[in-house]
Amino acid sequence: SQPTSRKFVEHLDVLGITGEWTGYNTPESNAYVERVIRTVKEDGIWPNEFEGETEAQTAIARTIAEYNAGYPHSSLGYMSPLEFEEAWQNGLVSVERYVDEKGRTKCRLRLSQKAA
Repeated sequence: SQPTSRKFVEHLDVLGITGEWTGYNTPESNAYVERVIRTVKEDGIWPNEFEGETEAQTAIARTIAEYNAGYPHSSLGYMSPLEFEEAWQNGLVSVERYVDEKGRTKCRLRLSQKAA
């Protein structure tokens, strides 16, 4: 659906969801979400032929679980999302804010030696 259509925005309101959009001049803002969606499509949807909705939902849920548990990310210190969440909960990760060369505020992760 078109994320700026009146009907789409009305559905967000009904569901109590606050929409978030990126500006035309910040395409990198959406890259993280697009990468996750691509992985789900490539690993969980496209290689399969489903008999029905339940089978598709099960395969997609399995793909998301595998992604969270087994996909290391360079932006997370080469930890999977679940490993990173555990390190965060244990106080082994800190966030450092900085301003890049274009004057934008960004964040960088600092991992303690225990987490590395």
